[in-house]
Amino acid sequence: MTIDLQWLAAIITAITAIVTPVVVCVKSVNKLVERIENLESWNKRQQRDLDRTAQENEVIITGVLASLKGLREMGCNGPVSQGIEDIEDFLSDAAHRNVSYRKGDK
Repeated sequence: MTIDLQWLAAIITAITAIVTPVVVCVKSVNKLVERIENLESWNKRQQRDLDRTAQENEVIITGVLASLKGLREMGCNGPVSQGIEDIEDFLSDAAHRNVSYRKGDK
């Protein structure tokens, strides 16, 4: 069996035609995987920030409620009593709300 240049060129061309799309697909998949990993990392950082902000807000609301209750004990009524009622209603509603489900976090 003799191998001439045309036959060799045809085999090399066929191999190149098969391998090139595979390499391009692998590179594209790797880029997508990297982007997904970056997005997941960014999402986790944002969720940590949101959780911290929620904790800060809870402390602030508790402080405001305590201040309003102190004012009411001093005899201030009207808007103070309404503010206390609004905050207590909000806290009661918030306690019964579902928290976002984050699979794999924590």
